[in-house]
Amino acid sequence: MQEEGKIVRICLGCKQNAYRKPPPNCPEPTHLKLHKSQLNASKKYNLAHPEYARTYAKEYGKAHPEAVKLANYRASLMRKYGLKLEDIDRMLIEQQFACKLCHNPFTSTPFVDHDHKTGRIRGLLCNVCNLGIGWVERFGIKTLIKYILG
Repeated sequence: MQEEGKIVRICLGCKQNAYRKPPPNCPEPTHLKLHKSQLNASKKYNLAHPEYARTYAKEYGKAHPEAVKLANYRASLMRKYGLKLEDIDRMLIEQQFACKLCHNPFTSTPFVDHDHKTGRIRGLLCNVCNLGIGWVERFGIKTLIKYILG
């Protein structure tokens, strides 16, 4: 018998959590709705005891800020792009630790450049190039040229 409560969406193609939308690099973005009763024991406990889970998470975050930052980055890469840290490392080596567009060495965490329509990963960009690509995609090249030329 299933418990009442939250439904979780899992992508059948890549077995990742697909809470909001399917992972962009998933070969078969098909979703399976899992009922709360099908979650593992740890998640069940945390759902049943939310105050304990919040307190533990806060304490852990204070004691291990770098581990939490890395875990959040890993989760973000997987959720947004379907990438692992190993994929980012491979891309950094392929790009010789430099921006794919301007070829300047990275001085901070690179941005994953991707096509918003298809989800295809194009490469790693520096902040300046990432913003530039964003403006071009948002307003179109003709609008930007018109603005620059006055």
